[in-house]
Amino acid sequence: AKVRLYLITRAGSAPASMAMRVFTSFSSGIGRPRPVMVLSLVGLCLKAPLNWVFMFGNLGLPALGAAGCGLSTAVITWLSVMTAWYWCWRWPDYRAYGVFERWDWPRAAPLGELLKLGLPIGATFLVDVTAFTFMALFIARLGPTASAAHQIAANLAVLCFMVPTAVGHAGGVLSGQALGAGNPREALRAGLRAWAMGLVCTLALSLALWLSHDLLPAHYTDDMSVRQMASHLILLVAAYHLADGVQTLAVSLLRGYKEATVPMAVYVFAQWGIGLPLGIWLGLGTLTGPPEAGALGPAGFWIGNATALGVAAVAVAIYWLMVARKKLQELVIPEPGLG
Repeated sequence: AKVRLYLITRAGSAPASMAMRVFTSFSSGIGRPRPVMVLSLVGLCLKAPLNWVFMFGNLGLPALGAAGCGLSTAVITWLSVMTAWYWCWRWPDYRAYGVFERWDWPRAAPLGELLKLGLPIGATFLVDVTAFTFMALFIARLGPTASAAHQIAANLAVLCFMVPTAVGHAGGVLSGQALGAGNPREALRAGLRAWAMGLVCTLALSLALWLSHDLLPAHYTDDMSVRQMASHLILLVAAYHLADGVQTLAVSLLRGYKEATVPMAVYVFAQWGIGLPLGIWLGLGTLTGPPEAGALGPAGFWIGNATALGVAAVAVAIYWLMVARKKLQELVIPEPGLG
């Protein structure tokens, strides 16, 4: 019953999540990410007290356990999305775009343009999620210690991933705005600035992981066997993050140029064609039977994934350079004073 309630609460928050995603994308597109950040921070602050109330049955309410966690998420999501769109309605920075001034029926051509860009982006996320999910499922065959160590490494990888993702999204927005203004040179400059900042951050985070690989697992568990295995995996995450940072910078910048199909194809080939097969071979040595002697365990999967992302990073970075140069040739902006 509690599992059913948890699923119901999560499903109940899905419309709000989708509406919030629209607001987030709109805010990013017009260069106003601060309201999203404020709402996210407020939601994070509300999460702990609402979990305390709903999960543990405080203030006279029944204890719902994990279902209470889902209920608190649903409450926060709906409060956030209502606040967000009220903000969009009342705040001058948003009012200038006239979002609520009139109603338009759906039009096939604009929707087609959105789908042309959105479906490959969604497919890229799907490939990423399934690759990580299959990694976790295969590693689960190696026992609880391997699974726990993998979860520590994956958590750190996701945390570090947020930094180049944020820089890449900012670069993609600025590139897209410059292209919309007919200025491909400024789009290229925005991309190069994003590359410079993103690569510095990526290198710094990789170095931090490398230097603290023995210290970080202690913040997750007291189990020494898990700590030892996680410490080795974090060394691989440091190398993995280098490739991950480069590919997410390139993919985000390409979205500013409305290029998502080629990166999706590259990602499918890299993750499903290289990463998973190589990870299974190195980590287990077999697809269906028990792990073979000499297999690398969780480390083999991280090596496979890092290799796949390295291939993807090189491919999409080269493709971004090709696309940026092509735009410069198509949209020539005369130099000042030359006519």
